[in-house]
Amino acid sequence: MDSRRELGNAEGDLGAGGPAGGAKVGEVLGEDAPTGEAYPGSKQYYIIEDVEDSDKMALLFRSLFEDVPEPKPKKPRRGKIA
Repeated sequence: MDSRRELGNAEGDLGAGGPAGGAKVGEVLGEDAPTGEAYPGSKQYYIIEDVEDSDKMALLFRSLFEDVPEPKPKKPRRGKIA
């Protein structure tokens, strides 16, 4: 099994315009973290090479949790008139 994983978010928000994944993720991985495309023509995502390092992965997931915004409340559905 390949131990490399790609990580990112839909918005590609990194604050300074770097790879997708969030500002805190960039701090955890460091400035020299490897990046790559998920598919040809996509934006750059961080490549996680050491997924077996449980301490680093826990820190990474905590930073992702802090970066992801709360979902917006859904509008109530309007009832059908029969």
